[in-house]
Parts: sequence; C-alpha cells; structure tokens
Amino acid sequence: MNNLFNNGNCHDAQEAAYRGATFADSDGRGRLRSRKLFPHQENRHEHPLRTDRSSKAEAFTVLKAFFDSKRVKCYPAREIRAAFGLQIPYFDVFALRDNAKPMLLRIRSATIQRQESWASTTHTYMDGAQMQDAADWAASMGNRFESVLAYVMKISRPGGPEPFEHSGQEYNIVGIRLVDFLRHMRPRAQRGSWQRKYDVSSGVFKEHAKALSTWLPA
Repeated sequence: MNNLFNNGNCHDAQEAAYRGATFADSDGRGRLRSRKLFPHQENRHEHPLRTDRSSKAEAFTVLKAFFDSKRVKCYPAREIRAAFGLQIPYFDVFALRDNAKPMLLRIRSATIQRQESWASTTHTYMDGAQMQDAADWAASMGNRFESVLAYVMKISRPGGPEPFEHSGQEYNIVGIRLVDFLRHMRPRAQRGSWQRKYDVSSGVFKEHAKALSTWLPA
C-alpha cells in the first residue's frame, strides 16, 4: 500500500488481486458497511458511480477517456477499496500521477446550454456538509492526496478552459481544489430543498477552476 500511495510511478492498482478483499459500500447515509468480495463476484460488483441518473456514470466514462488521452491511470475509488482495503469516502475517482501525489476527484456532471457560461453557478453546487467531511477525511490521511472537484460539462459548442471531445460529444472538463471551494462556498438557499447545497460565485469559479490537465504531467 505504501508503494501505491507514496510512489507516483506505481500503476499496478487495476491489476491488483481482488480475491478475498474487503471493501466498503455506502448505505446512503454517510455510514459505511463492509462485506466480502468473493472470487465468483470479481466481475459482478456494482458500477461505483451508478445512480438513479446515468449522468454521473457517463461523466466517469468521459473522465476516464480524458485521463487515458493524457496517459494517466485512473480508477473508481471502490476499486482501490476492493484491492487494498482502504476506504475512500466522498470521492469517486482515484488517479495516479508521475512524481506527484495521487489525485482524489469528486465528479459533478452538468449540461451547459448554448446561452450559458461554463462558469454558471447553476452547475457548480455541491453538498456543503459532504465537502467539509471530504476535506476532514483527506486531512486525517495526512494530506497524501490532491483533492479536486472535477466538473464534466456537456457543451453544445467547444469552449472553456479544457474542451474535450468524446464519442462525438463536446465536453469541458475543469477542476477546482476542494480547499478553494470550501473557502469561497456560499449557501444557495436558507431553507427548503436547496438548504444543504452550496456553490461559489461565477467570478470565483472562473478564478479558481482550472483545466484539469493543470494537475497532470506535461
């Protein structure tokens, strides 16, 4: 495990043995329960990003293609839990970078209409409590990871800091450091269904959101 998390040149996580590995599965309330992944289940475990909406699973597919184009290995966080027994809550993707700390990414997918700016606050919101918990967890791990919120934006025309084409669809892929989001986040509403949702202003987002390749080796 030390080699995996302390050596940016290690790319063997995907090939690690799953047999008998213990991994965590969220119960939907922020609590984790564990179970065994038996050999006959190795190819049957649930897609780690599948939700009621397919948008996040699609965003992971696009993000994986983006990382592949940059020759950077990335894995669903649950695969790391399965292979090494390390619980990685709150984050969706684990990425290995050469000569740098591994990245942990929380995915946010969005569709940007033609008349909208890529920095529209309509698409930047996150659950504020979960983001604070994510930062606290990363700190408890000794800040061994670069924690980034990754926005995979489906766009109708190329634009933004990181345009990327996948399967005939244009996307814009940007990231903002978790600590920057927490520093500038504001509640979207004081009550109602949006009470737990926080975003940042479009000006802050334009200032701090960078092309995701900013964090990757040249």
